[in-house]
Amino acid sequence: MKNIKRIDNIMIYGIGLPRTGTRTLGSALQILGFSGSHFCVLSPTIKKVGDSSYRVNNGFYEILEALECFEINTDDFYIFTDREEDEWGDSIREREYKGPFIREYKENMKRKFKKYPNNFLIFNVSHGWPPLCDFLGVPIPKEDFPYIQ
Repeated sequence: MKNIKRIDNIMIYGIGLPRTGTRTLGSALQILGFSGSHFCVLSPTIKKVGDSSYRVNNGFYEILEALECFEINTDDFYIFTDREEDEWGDSIREREYKGPFIREYKENMKRKFKKYPNNFLIFNVSHGWPPLCDFLGVPIPKEDFPYIQ
């Protein structure tokens, strides 16, 4: 585990596509003591607001364009929620989705954050607490990891 306290004065951005565990990530961050919100569109103008310490994107098609303009703050953390491509495709076909495909989006995020490996996590929620807590430098809670459909 990283030996730094990261809870205070940071911002965590969940930058996953829909149906990749973005709501689960939001719930997990609340359990870890972060406050914030789950929302639908990441805007390049997002600023820290009040006590908010995380924002989880639900990743509509504007996300790629927004992240091209988005300035990476090296004090903040960016979590890409990942899912098996076939499983994600089956899930997303049930909805009216007009965004990027997960493989394309994941590669774009890897390129975007290549210079910031300590600020970027590719996270599959099926792996539970260990990778998330290690990345954020916080202890694993006793509570079970939340899984939200």
